[in-house]
Amino acid sequence: MRLKPGDEQAEIEHLAKQIADVEYDNRVTCMFSILKRFTARGIALSKVQKYDESTDGALAWREMKAYYDSSGNAEIYGATQLVELTKSVLVHNSYGGMHNYINSFNDVCNKLEESGNPILDNQKKALLIANQRLRLLRRLRHVCQQRFHDNQSNAPQQSY
Repeated sequence: MRLKPGDEQAEIEHLAKQIADVEYDNRVTCMFSILKRFTARGIALSKVQKYDESTDGALAWREMKAYYDSSGNAEIYGATQLVELTKSVLVHNSYGGMHNYINSFNDVCNKLEESGNPILDNQKKALLIANQRLRLLRRLRHVCQQRFHDNQSNAPQQSY
């Protein structure tokens, strides 16, 4: 079971499972002990100590993950990922080609969603296309524009 920040349904299911399943409860408590031992100092300890009373390692882990995945500030992290998304460019000699470009693009989009700053699908499409700087695409666009222009100039003119 994955507990994501803000996912109240998953947290309710986690707590119900912890009450119903003794083995699950033991694993969660063991995880809490491990986290507490290895975060003996610093900011991480305060994140774990929030759950001292419940000894819930899963919730403590979720708290730490949310903090450290977003470098301490989800808004700044989201903005950084958005900048990364706009800087990713596909050119004719990009390492890995289109496959690598799409994978890295999707990775950054997933990081944005996890940080709570998702972008809309139409924005993803626009960025995906706008970041492609292939000469072939520019040439294709030019040919299409040329044909459109030729078709417009060859069309019979109607007089009124």
